[in-house]
Amino acid sequence: MKTLIGLIPPSTLPQVRTALLDMGVVGLTVTHVKSTGQEHPHPAAFIPQIKLEILLGDVGTDRVIDTLTDIVRQNPEGDGKIYVLETACVVRVRTGETGEAAI
Repeated sequence: MKTLIGLIPPSTLPQVRTALLDMGVVGLTVTHVKSTGQEHPHPAAFIPQIKLEILLGDVGTDRVIDTLTDIVRQNPEGDGKIYVLETACVVRVRTGETGEAAI
């Protein structure tokens, strides 16, 4: 399993959400954050972004990455970042299911 973390411009969220739903990705955590990076290295230049957290099975990660990058690259507000992390364990608290069944 993998956890995909994406930082995207806020204006791209509706299109990203629709694309993810079309792909069958229904579980998504969205957080409003501010970040800075190479384009804005001064701490006063924090820019608003959306942080996405998506739990994925071992297949489909590349497709999600391609979809996110295609959408975000079209946006003039700037780019984003995508991180993919290995996820050791997922537990659905209500049912006790673990692994991909809990996603």
